[in-house]
Amino acid sequence: MANIIAVFGATGAQGGGVVTELLKDKGWSVRALTRNVNSPRARALRSQGAEVAFADLEDPSTLPKAIEGSHAVFGVTDYWQYVANHGNVEAGNIETRQGIGLLGALARSPTLQHFIWSTLPGAIATSPNDIQVPHMDSKNRVDKYLEQHYPDLLAKTTFLRVAWYAENLAWHDFFKPQKYNPGGQYIFVQPCAPTTVIPMAGHVRKNTGTFVKAVLSHPEKSLPAKTAVVSLGFALSYPQLLEIWKKVTGKKVTFLSCTKEAFASLYGDAGLELALQYEFMEKMGEKMMDHPDIVEPSDLGITQLVGIEETLKELEGSWD
Repeated sequence: MANIIAVFGATGAQGGGVVTELLKDKGWSVRALTRNVNSPRARALRSQGAEVAFADLEDPSTLPKAIEGSHAVFGVTDYWQYVANHGNVEAGNIETRQGIGLLGALARSPTLQHFIWSTLPGAIATSPNDIQVPHMDSKNRVDKYLEQHYPDLLAKTTFLRVAWYAENLAWHDFFKPQKYNPGGQYIFVQPCAPTTVIPMAGHVRKNTGTFVKAVLSHPEKSLPAKTAVVSLGFALSYPQLLEIWKKVTGKKVTFLSCTKEAFASLYGDAGLELALQYEFMEKMGEKMMDHPDIVEPSDLGITQLVGIEETLKELEGSWD
Protein backbone atom coordinates (compact mmCIF):
# COMPACT_ATOMS: atom_id res chain seq x y z
CA MET A 1 0.00 0.00 0.00
CA ALA A 2 1.32 3.42 -0.95
CA ASN A 3 2.35 5.87 1.75
CA ILE A 4 0.32 9.08 2.00
CA ILE A 5 2.01 12.45 1.61
CA ALA A 6 -0.08 15.50 2.50
CA VAL A 7 0.97 18.57 0.51
CA PHE A 8 0.08 22.06 1.71
CA GLY A 9 -0.06 24.80 -0.91
CA ALA A 10 -0.90 22.16 -3.50
CA THR A 11 -2.28 24.66 -6.02
CA GLY A 12 0.75 26.95 -5.69
CA ALA A 13 4.21 26.90 -7.21
CA GLN A 14 6.16 24.81 -4.70
CA GLY A 15 3.34 22.56 -3.51
CA GLY A 16 2.07 22.08 -7.05
CA GLY A 17 5.50 20.91 -8.12
CA VAL A 18 5.61 18.40 -5.28
CA VAL A 19 2.18 17.02 -6.20
CA THR A 20 3.07 16.68 -9.88
CA GLU A 21 6.35 14.89 -9.18
CA LEU A 22 5.04 12.45 -6.59
CA LEU A 23 1.99 11.53 -8.66
CA LYS A 24 4.53 9.84 -10.96
CA ASP A 25 5.70 7.61 -8.10
CA LYS A 26 3.47 4.61 -7.35
CA GLY A 27 5.00 4.45 -3.88
CA TRP A 28 3.13 7.59 -2.87
CA SER A 29 -0.54 8.45 -2.53
CA VAL A 30 -0.77 12.23 -2.85
CA ARG A 31 -3.21 14.26 -0.79
CA ALA A 32 -3.34 17.78 -2.21
CA LEU A 33 -4.41 20.26 0.47
CA THR A 34 -6.10 23.53 -0.42
CA ARG A 35 -8.61 26.03 0.96
CA ASN A 36 -10.76 25.75 -2.17
CA VAL A 37 -11.29 22.14 -3.22
CA ASN A 38 -13.41 23.21 -6.20
CA SER A 39 -11.02 25.70 -7.80
CA PRO A 40 -9.88 24.99 -11.37
CA ARG A 41 -6.40 24.08 -10.12
CA ALA A 42 -7.81 21.74 -7.48
CA ARG A 43 -10.03 20.05 -10.06
CA ALA A 44 -7.01 19.64 -12.34
CA LEU A 45 -5.04 17.94 -9.56
CA ARG A 46 -7.97 15.61 -8.88
CA SER A 47 -8.13 14.68 -12.57
CA GLN A 48 -4.41 13.83 -12.45
CA GLY A 49 -4.98 11.34 -9.63
CA ALA A 50 -4.47 13.33 -6.44
CA GLU A 51 -6.82 13.16 -3.49
CA VAL A 52 -7.91 16.77 -2.95
CA ALA A 53 -8.76 17.71 0.63
CA PHE A 54 -9.54 20.86 2.58
CA ALA A 55 -7.06 22.54 4.90
CA ASP A 56 -6.75 26.11 6.11
CA LEU A 57 -3.60 27.11 7.97
CA GLU A 58 -5.56 30.02 9.43
CA ASP A 59 -7.82 27.46 11.16
CA PRO A 60 -5.69 24.92 13.07
CA SER A 61 -8.78 22.81 13.78
CA THR A 62 -8.76 21.75 10.10
CA LEU A 63 -5.22 20.38 10.22
CA PRO A 64 -5.51 17.04 12.10
CA LYS A 65 -7.97 15.65 9.55
CA ALA A 66 -5.92 17.05 6.67
CA ILE A 67 -2.79 15.15 7.72
CA GLU A 68 -4.55 12.07 9.13
CA GLY A 69 -2.69 8.87 8.24
CA SER A 70 0.12 10.72 6.47
CA HIS A 71 3.59 9.22 6.37
CA ALA A 72 5.02 12.52 5.08
CA VAL A 73 3.94 16.17 4.97
CA PHE A 74 5.18 19.04 2.81
CA GLY A 75 4.53 22.36 4.53
CA VAL A 76 4.66 25.82 2.99
CA THR A 77 3.16 29.20 3.89
CA ASP A 78 2.48 32.22 1.68
CA TYR A 79 3.52 35.60 3.08
CA TRP A 80 2.75 37.43 -0.16
CA GLN A 81 -1.00 36.87 -0.10
CA TYR A 82 -1.24 38.89 3.12
CA VAL A 83 1.22 41.74 2.63
CA ALA A 84 -1.03 44.03 0.56
CA ASN A 85 -3.85 44.09 3.12
CA HIS A 86 -1.89 43.67 6.35
CA GLY A 87 1.52 45.26 5.76
CA ASN A 88 4.98 43.74 6.03
CA VAL A 89 5.19 43.08 9.74
CA GLU A 90 1.69 41.69 10.27
CA ALA A 91 1.96 39.49 7.17
CA GLY A 92 5.06 37.99 8.77
CA ASN A 93 3.23 37.49 12.05
CA ILE A 94 0.42 35.68 10.23
CA GLU A 95 2.92 33.41 8.51
CA THR A 96 4.68 32.59 11.78
CA ARG A 97 1.38 31.85 13.50
CA GLN A 98 0.33 29.52 10.69
CA GLY A 99 3.64 27.67 10.77
CA ILE A 100 3.55 27.18 14.53
CA GLY A 101 -0.04 25.94 14.29
CA LEU A 102 1.04 23.38 11.73
CA LEU A 103 3.87 22.21 14.00
CA GLY A 104 1.38 21.52 16.77
CA ALA A 105 -0.75 19.32 14.54
CA LEU A 106 2.27 17.46 13.18
CA ALA A 107 3.70 16.83 16.64
CA ARG A 108 0.51 14.98 17.59
CA SER A 109 0.44 12.79 14.46
CA PRO A 110 0.99 9.08 15.25
CA THR A 111 1.90 8.20 11.64
CA LEU A 112 4.23 11.01 10.56
CA GLN A 113 7.74 9.91 9.60
CA HIS A 114 9.01 12.86 7.53
CA PHE A 115 8.15 16.57 7.54
CA ILE A 116 9.57 18.77 4.78
CA TRP A 117 9.28 22.44 5.71
CA SER A 118 9.75 25.18 3.11
CA THR A 119 11.61 27.99 4.83
CA LEU A 120 14.25 30.68 4.38
CA PRO A 121 17.25 31.90 6.35
CA GLY A 122 16.42 34.46 9.00
CA ALA A 123 17.79 37.81 7.88
CA ILE A 124 17.88 39.39 11.32
CA ALA A 125 19.64 36.34 12.76
CA THR A 126 22.37 36.00 10.13
CA SER A 127 23.05 39.36 8.49
CA PRO A 128 25.42 42.16 9.43
CA ASN A 129 23.70 45.13 11.09
CA ASP A 130 20.61 43.04 11.88
CA ILE A 131 18.73 43.66 8.64
CA GLN A 132 15.08 42.70 9.05
CA VAL A 133 13.24 41.03 6.16
CA PRO A 134 9.78 40.01 7.44
CA HIS A 135 9.02 37.25 4.90
CA MET A 136 12.34 35.57 5.70
CA ASP A 137 12.33 36.16 9.45
CA SER A 138 8.74 34.92 9.77
CA LYS A 139 9.64 31.49 8.41
CA ASN A 140 12.85 31.34 10.42
CA ARG A 141 10.88 31.99 13.62
CA VAL A 142 8.97 28.79 12.89
CA ASP A 143 12.30 26.96 12.49
CA LYS A 144 13.44 28.23 15.88
CA TYR A 145 10.14 27.33 17.53
CA LEU A 146 10.43 23.81 16.14
CA GLU A 147 13.97 23.48 17.47
CA GLN A 148 13.00 24.73 20.92
CA HIS A 149 9.63 23.05 21.50
CA TYR A 150 9.34 19.88 19.39
CA PRO A 151 12.57 17.83 19.50
CA ASP A 152 10.84 14.64 18.33
CA LEU A 153 9.33 16.41 15.33
CA LEU A 154 12.65 18.13 14.63
CA ALA A 155 14.28 14.71 14.22
CA LYS A 156 11.74 13.98 11.43
CA THR A 157 12.20 17.33 9.67
CA THR A 158 14.09 18.39 6.56
CA PHE A 159 14.29 22.15 6.01
CA LEU A 160 13.91 23.17 2.36
CA ARG A 161 15.18 26.57 1.18
CA VAL A 162 14.03 27.54 -2.31
CA ALA A 163 16.10 30.11 -4.22
CA TRP A 164 14.84 32.67 -6.78
CA TYR A 165 12.25 31.34 -9.24
CA ALA A 166 13.03 31.81 -12.93
CA GLU A 167 9.25 32.03 -13.42
CA ASN A 168 9.24 35.29 -11.45
CA LEU A 169 10.14 37.08 -14.68
CA ALA A 170 6.69 36.20 -16.03
CA TRP A 171 4.51 35.80 -12.96
CA HIS A 172 4.83 39.04 -11.02
CA ASP A 173 4.53 42.63 -12.21
CA PHE A 174 7.43 43.81 -10.05
CA PHE A 175 9.72 41.21 -11.63
CA LYS A 176 8.38 41.36 -15.17
CA PRO A 177 10.32 43.30 -17.82
CA GLN A 178 8.04 46.15 -18.91
CA LYS A 179 7.67 47.39 -22.48
CA TYR A 180 8.95 50.96 -22.58
CA ASN A 181 8.18 52.13 -26.12
CA PRO A 182 6.58 50.93 -29.37
CA GLY A 183 10.03 50.12 -30.72
CA GLY A 184 10.18 47.07 -28.51
CA GLN A 185 12.59 48.27 -25.83
CA TYR A 186 11.95 46.85 -22.34
CA ILE A 187 13.07 48.10 -18.95
CA PHE A 188 13.61 46.10 -15.77
CA VAL A 189 13.55 48.22 -12.62
CA GLN A 190 14.67 46.93 -9.21
CA PRO A 191 15.76 48.58 -5.93
CA CYS A 192 19.22 47.04 -5.93
CA ALA A 193 22.64 47.53 -7.46
CA PRO A 194 23.46 45.84 -10.77
CA THR A 195 26.15 43.90 -8.91
CA THR A 196 23.76 42.31 -6.37
CA VAL A 197 23.78 38.54 -6.86
CA ILE A 198 20.78 36.28 -6.28
CA PRO A 199 20.82 32.46 -5.85
CA MET A 200 18.89 30.85 -8.70
CA ALA A 201 16.39 27.97 -8.38
CA GLY A 202 15.59 27.61 -12.07
CA HIS A 203 12.17 26.02 -12.68
CA VAL A 204 10.52 26.22 -9.28
CA ARG A 205 7.78 23.65 -9.86
CA LYS A 206 9.92 20.97 -11.45
CA ASN A 207 13.02 21.51 -9.31
CA THR A 208 11.13 21.69 -6.01
CA GLY A 209 9.37 18.46 -6.94
CA THR A 210 12.70 16.85 -7.80
CA PHE A 211 14.24 17.88 -4.49
CA VAL A 212 11.29 16.77 -2.36
CA LYS A 213 11.15 13.36 -4.01
CA ALA A 214 14.91 12.96 -3.47
CA VAL A 215 14.66 14.08 0.16
CA LEU A 216 11.96 11.48 0.78
CA SER A 217 13.95 8.79 -1.03
CA HIS A 218 17.09 9.39 1.04
CA PRO A 219 16.06 9.87 4.69
CA GLU A 220 19.46 8.59 5.77
CA LYS A 221 20.90 11.74 4.16
CA SER A 222 18.09 14.27 4.69
CA LEU A 223 17.37 13.50 8.36
CA PRO A 224 17.58 14.50 11.13
CA ALA A 225 17.06 18.24 10.70
CA LYS A 226 19.16 18.66 7.56
CA THR A 227 18.74 21.59 5.16
CA ALA A 228 18.37 21.17 1.39
CA VAL A 229 18.56 24.17 -0.96
CA VAL A 230 16.60 24.14 -4.22
CA SER A 231 19.22 25.91 -6.28
CA LEU A 232 21.06 25.54 -9.56
CA GLY A 233 24.25 25.99 -7.56
CA PHE A 234 25.04 29.53 -8.65
CA ALA A 235 23.92 33.13 -8.22
CA LEU A 236 23.42 35.78 -10.90
CA SER A 237 23.06 39.53 -10.96
CA TYR A 238 20.00 40.88 -12.72
CA PRO A 239 22.02 42.09 -15.74
CA GLN A 240 23.36 38.54 -16.10
CA LEU A 241 19.86 37.08 -15.77
CA LEU A 242 18.51 39.51 -18.34
CA GLU A 243 21.13 38.37 -20.85
CA ILE A 244 19.47 34.94 -20.72
CA TRP A 245 16.03 36.55 -21.08
CA LYS A 246 17.26 38.50 -24.12
CA LYS A 247 18.63 35.32 -25.69
CA VAL A 248 15.31 33.49 -25.25
CA THR A 249 12.96 36.31 -26.25
CA GLY A 250 15.05 38.22 -28.77
CA LYS A 251 13.95 41.44 -27.08
CA LYS A 252 16.04 44.39 -25.90
CA VAL A 253 16.04 45.14 -22.18
CA THR A 254 17.82 47.62 -19.91
CA PHE A 255 18.32 47.15 -16.17
CA LEU A 256 17.58 50.25 -14.08
CA SER A 257 18.32 50.61 -10.39
CA CYS A 258 16.00 52.69 -8.22
CA THR A 259 15.73 53.61 -4.55
CA LYS A 260 13.86 51.62 -1.94
CA GLU A 261 11.43 54.52 -1.55
CA ALA A 262 10.71 54.73 -5.28
CA PHE A 263 10.02 51.01 -5.54
CA ALA A 264 7.75 51.12 -2.49
CA SER A 265 5.83 54.00 -4.05
CA LEU A 266 5.17 51.78 -7.09
CA TYR A 267 4.40 48.48 -5.37
CA GLY A 268 3.52 49.34 -1.79
CA ASP A 269 4.53 47.06 1.06
CA ALA A 270 5.44 44.25 -1.35
CA GLY A 271 7.91 46.59 -3.03
CA LEU A 272 9.37 47.60 0.31
CA GLU A 273 9.74 43.94 1.26
CA LEU A 274 11.73 43.21 -1.88
CA ALA A 275 13.98 46.18 -1.22
CA LEU A 276 14.69 44.90 2.29
CA GLN A 277 15.53 41.48 0.86
CA TYR A 278 18.02 43.06 -1.54
CA GLU A 279 19.74 44.78 1.37
CA PHE A 280 20.20 41.34 2.91
CA MET A 281 21.43 39.89 -0.38
CA GLU A 282 23.92 42.70 -0.87
CA LYS A 283 25.42 41.97 2.54
CA MET A 284 25.41 38.17 2.27
CA GLY A 285 26.04 37.57 -1.45
CA GLU A 286 26.12 33.97 -2.59
CA LYS A 287 26.25 32.80 1.03
CA MET A 288 22.69 33.85 1.83
CA MET A 289 21.32 30.30 1.54
CA ASP A 290 24.17 28.65 3.46
CA HIS A 291 23.55 26.47 6.51
CA PRO A 292 25.96 24.32 8.56
CA ASP A 293 23.84 21.19 8.05
CA ILE A 294 23.24 21.36 4.30
CA VAL A 295 22.69 18.14 2.38
CA GLU A 296 24.04 18.52 -1.14
CA PRO A 297 22.08 17.58 -4.29
CA SER A 298 24.69 14.93 -5.07
CA ASP A 299 24.03 13.34 -1.67
CA LEU A 300 20.39 12.99 -2.68
CA GLY A 301 21.14 11.51 -6.09
CA ILE A 302 20.09 14.67 -7.95
CA THR A 303 22.03 14.96 -11.19
CA GLN A 304 19.85 17.21 -13.34
CA LEU A 305 17.66 20.25 -12.76
CA VAL A 306 15.71 22.48 -15.13
CA GLY A 307 17.69 25.65 -15.82
CA ILE A 308 16.75 29.25 -16.47
CA GLU A 309 16.84 29.20 -20.26
CA GLU A 310 14.64 26.11 -20.51
CA THR A 311 12.18 27.61 -18.02
CA LEU A 312 11.92 30.89 -19.91
CA LYS A 313 11.33 29.05 -23.18
CA GLU A 314 8.25 27.46 -21.57
CA LEU A 315 7.01 30.97 -20.77
CA GLU A 316 7.46 32.49 -24.23
CA GLY A 317 4.62 34.87 -25.02
CA SER A 318 4.46 36.18 -21.45
CA TRP A 319 6.15 39.45 -22.44
CA ASP A 320 4.34 40.29 -25.70
